[in-house]
Amino acid sequence: MTTITMPVTATVTTMSETLPDPFIYGWRQVIRFGPAGERLYVRVPLTLEDILHPQEDDVRMHSYEHEQICTYLNNVFQAQLAHDPTAKVLLDVRVAWDRPNVDPHTPDIAVVFGLKRQQNWATFYEAKEGTMRPKKAHAQRWWWKSPHLPPVM
Repeated sequence: MTTITMPVTATVTTMSETLPDPFIYGWRQVIRFGPAGERLYVRVPLTLEDILHPQEDDVRMHSYEHEQICTYLNNVFQAQLAHDPTAKVLLDVRVAWDRPNVDPHTPDIAVVFGLKRQQNWATFYEAKEGTMRPKKAHAQRWWWKSPHLPPVM
């Protein structure tokens, strides 16, 4: 009887080899403290829940086509609403709704009417601005199955 022995080498498997990209949705930078009390800035992967209810300064991943469609829609809506000084197109701005038990969202496009002032919002607070009522505003997550942009009308 013959015995064949083969050398066994230890292999180290990294997380990136076993799991898909943990930052596929994006990341949030958080401050942690090291053993000596030093500040450490750590990127924490976003979850699908984080995408639905983001925090300010979350970094979310978008595709090139997604950016092209949102830019197109932003330009069209702004052109159509240029005559209305009380209207504002919000592109990828966090909206804190004035609704109980509804956490903030970040729609790709939100159109707001009835504004008393224009501002550079990172978060648009519906209650504070007193504007976004169901009959006056539209916020929609745009999902396009077509590989082509909609035609300009």
